[in-house]
Amino acid sequence: MKVFVYGTLRKNQKYHHYLNDCKLIAEHAWIKGELYDTGKGYPALKEGECRVLGEIYQINQAVLEQMDELEDYKENRNDNLYLRQAGVAQTDQGSVDVIYYTGFRPSLFKRPIASGDWVQHITEEH
Repeated sequence: MKVFVYGTLRKNQKYHHYLNDCKLIAEHAWIKGELYDTGKGYPALKEGECRVLGEIYQINQAVLEQMDELEDYKENRNDNLYLRQAGVAQTDQGSVDVIYYTGFRPSLFKRPIASGDWVQHITEEH
């Protein structure tokens, strides 16, 4: 399966080591949505019409389970921090079916990131 990552799982970011052994499918990808700074050192995505930038990786079930834990997601639970969703990401080569995580708790959506790019956002903040 393929996963679209847009925040701390991206290359050179805090939790990218989860994906160290996974194949990079697309370094430049995007998905429709709105990106927010949670104020806690990581972003949250929600539905929208803007372009959110990220990367696509091929992952296995073990990595998916680790990511679910990182994102505080459990199937059929009402108090998830994030939800795992299926959707379509875009690349310069076309569209790719992916899974990705969207913020679930309203408290995550503190400050909009107009650029849709977490890495650019944190670089500009420092």
